[in-house]
Amino acid sequence: MIYVNEELANFENKLPLRIYSSFDSGNINDYYTQILAETSIFKEIETDNMKFLQEVDEFSIRTQIKFIFEDYQREFQYINEIERKLKEKIEKEKHENNKKIPLNPALNFAIYLRFHKANKDKNLESLVKWHILNHCLLTICPELKSLEKFNDFPPIWQEKLKEQLNKLSKLNKFKSVDLDINIDFYHSLLNEYAEITCHISISTYFMKKAVEGNLKESVYAAIYLKNMIVNLQNVQNQFFEKFNVEFFKIIAIFLCSKLHENLKMEKLAEVSYFFDEFLL
Repeated sequence: MIYVNEELANFENKLPLRIYSSFDSGNINDYYTQILAETSIFKEIETDNMKFLQEVDEFSIRTQIKFIFEDYQREFQYINEIERKLKEKIEKEKHENNKKIPLNPALNFAIYLRFHKANKDKNLESLVKWHILNHCLLTICPELKSLEKFNDFPPIWQEKLKEQLNKLSKLNKFKSVDLDINIDFYHSLLNEYAEITCHISISTYFMKKAVEGNLKESVYAAIYLKNMIVNLQNVQNQFFEKFNVEFFKIIAIFLCSKLHENLKMEKLAEVSYFFDEFLL
């Protein structure tokens, strides 16, 4: 709404709704534009419009950040619940079998960090929370790339994110997120996790080929996995080492069953070389 003096209002009421000279000439003579141009109202309106656009933009950012932190808290609670169930399962298996059961840690990266051997010596919880928040951020605002680039975020984003982080820290210290993490260490663990997921893919492949009866391809894949993990002696790879050994036991049983079906010896010779390679 624009407020004008009474004299100008009376004059304006006598005029048509809008006055244009001609559309054919290409030059539009807008009476209202003339009024604004001759007064300071135009600058005031322009300033108000800019302020309005900034408020709309700020509201949009606040809404997105709200969704990001709602997702973060849900995801954080989900990770805690999964960790609790896994620990209960491990304790049960340890009690029943009277030994430590190697764990497949690759459910997701946050869980992988929670069960990582380095978590005993170094507190990886800051990396877990940073990773979850970063994932939620990229899900809702992929154009921001990553929290790694926080200093390159638009100033309004930096300001509002910090405000929300401070609020979260005051409300629940357990869920508070520190943006200042050792990013190189984070990436080294992420690369390690990528190797683990690769192991899983190969394990899935050779099990599929075994089920299909393609022993040659299956044993090839198992040997490839063995060569991948031989130089990576850590707690996570114990799972795949045991998996690989148990797989070859199954193959041995399978071959023995085939002997009773009068399997030709040349078929057995086809895979014997691969067993020799594996057992070296």
